[in-house]
Amino acid sequence: ATVRTAVSIILPVDDCAQETLLQSLEAIAQHTAPELFEVVLVNCAANRETRDLLESLSGDVVVIDGKTDWSYGAACNAAAQKALGKYLVFLKPGLVPAPGWLESLLQLAETDYDVGAVGGQVLNQNGLLWQIGVAFDVNQSPFALYRMLPREFAGANKQREFEAVEFPLLVCRELFCQFGGFNSELHNRFDDIDFCLTLRRAGLRVVYTPGCVMTRVAASWQVVPDKNVLSRMRFYSKWTGSLWQNDERYLREASLTHAGVSALYRGLAGRVA
Repeated sequence: ATVRTAVSIILPVDDCAQETLLQSLEAIAQHTAPELFEVVLVNCAANRETRDLLESLSGDVVVIDGKTDWSYGAACNAAAQKALGKYLVFLKPGLVPAPGWLESLLQLAETDYDVGAVGGQVLNQNGLLWQIGVAFDVNQSPFALYRMLPREFAGANKQREFEAVEFPLLVCRELFCQFGGFNSELHNRFDDIDFCLTLRRAGLRVVYTPGCVMTRVAASWQVVPDKNVLSRMRFYSKWTGSLWQNDERYLREASLTHAGVSALYRGLAGRVA
């Protein structure tokens, strides 16, 4: 496809609530400079209401027909083939961007030639951190670093590199296609992490910027229980031997220890209680 805009925002749609999808679309329209982007929706919804909503959309929106049994990764890969942006940003229904989100991702991607992917800060509905980047624990399991800590936490307010970031994820379209896109057999589990690890293995950097902020108002593209075990097996058979515990390194960068983080969580739990 010919490049005709800076960014293609790729938003595959499953059987999420109509309100969830509309919140994401309205925030994109409200908080993104119109000359920067197109939106590519992939219709994988089975329910009639969501399909009717997608068919009713107009404006700078491209709707691609997907299949109800596609994984999120498969839907993204199909959309990437139709996208006209130099960069792709992968979003999910229920992620609601704040002002300046796209400019922050773009600025970082354009700064250094060796940046492979850029991620941002996701908050939950209470304004606490939901994810900024992925760390690996003692069992080599990926987890969202600093989840449920206050957003003012210093470790979340500086640009930094990670092994992987979760969605939202910005990547150059040429690079995405060069590396074969997402592994569509990782059924809504590890697809973002797997892709980031692939970029890192090729010598590219995966960077988080606190300038891109989103709120997660609802979940979408949930893990499919009967495919979860297979996804885990595929991920670990590929990456075991390359995954090492690294959460302590990120804590050290924020002048913290495991005990210090535990104290922060206990303090937060006390305030919530």
